[in-house]
Amino acid sequence: MTAAFDNFLKQYNSSGSQKADGYNQSHFKNLTNTEKYKAFELLEEELIAPDVTDWLLYLDESRAINTMKQYISNVTPGTTAGVHRIYNALYKATGDQQYLDGLINSYKDYFDWEKEEALWLIRNNNPAIETTNNLYKNILNTEENPKAQALAADFYLRNKGYTCNSKEESKSFFNLKEQLISLNINERKNLLANLESQDI
Repeated sequence: MTAAFDNFLKQYNSSGSQKADGYNQSHFKNLTNTEKYKAFELLEEELIAPDVTDWLLYLDESRAINTMKQYISNVTPGTTAGVHRIYNALYKATGDQQYLDGLINSYKDYFDWEKEEALWLIRNNNPAIETTNNLYKNILNTEENPKAQALAADFYLRNKGYTCNSKEESKSFFNLKEQLISLNINERKNLLANLESQDI
């Protein structure tokens, strides 16, 4: 094996903060084709770790897409971690709407630690506002994860056109956000109905 592969292995076998720093292009530069194949095999074992899908796609896009498709085909809802990252990577790589739909529709099955990140991934893909607002409203009415609920309230209000460009706007925004989070279910539904009927 070459010095380039040794450099990759050093990061692959690292721990703590160095492992958390993840990979960069220097870890894959100058690898031979054989080493790229081996690096791909090793990274498959870390498939759901942050940014690993990007590097799998970098090493071999076709193989990476097939690997990720296989992963989601074996998913048991509510028991498999990292599904949101795989759907997101597949959508970015292929542009196929079914993967964005999967990312959104699988929200209810994500583990608590995944939900906040999943909401950011969904928003960053710019799905239809009606689709995401339905998701956000459902989260506000059913979700027990406070961070996810707060993020849903924030994104919902931004979708509705509320901004924080001035002190007055910010006060109104965060007052509404707090109400969406803290009101009881009937009061929240009434507030949402009012917000749905308004154009600002």
